Order: sequence, then C-alpha cells, then structure tokens
Amino acid sequence: MNSGVITFLVVIFGSVFAGVATGAIAHYMGNESLAGISSPQENPTAQFVDENDNSGEGFSLINEQEILTEINDLKQRHKSSQK
Repeated sequence: MNSGVITFLVVIFGSVFAGVATGAIAHYMGNESLAGISSPQENPTAQFVDENDNSGEGFSLINEQEILTEINDLKQRHKSSQK
C-alpha cells in the first residue's frame, strides 16, 4: 500500500474513534450529572384541578343574534357619542 492510503485510513479511523470516545464520555458525564435527579411523584398541577368539577354539565349555546344586536347597539352608541 502506498503511504497516502495508509495516512488516509489512519485519519479516518482516528476520527471515528475520537467521535465514539467523545460520545461515550459525554453519555457517562450526562448520566452522572443526573444521578440525583428524579421526577416528582405526583402531578404538580393537580392542586389546581377540582375532581368534582362539573362545569361541563351547565354548557349552553349563546344566541348569536343577541350578541350581534348588542354589538350593533354599542356601535351606534359609539358613533352618536363621537358626533
């Protein structure tokens, strides 16, 4: 083999080895840094949820025509107050 091919192979294998070694070290350090960390035993937002909340039972649709009438009245009052 010629020296150029050997040099190329040494560089390629060295780069692959360096990448694998760096990844292994980073994985080990990440596991060590998170060794004492654990997730909470319960959901922290559970204190804000009422288990007996039946707010969905009283659901009713709003009459669109009433809303449009109110908006139109507000527009008219606003126009008359600007004059």
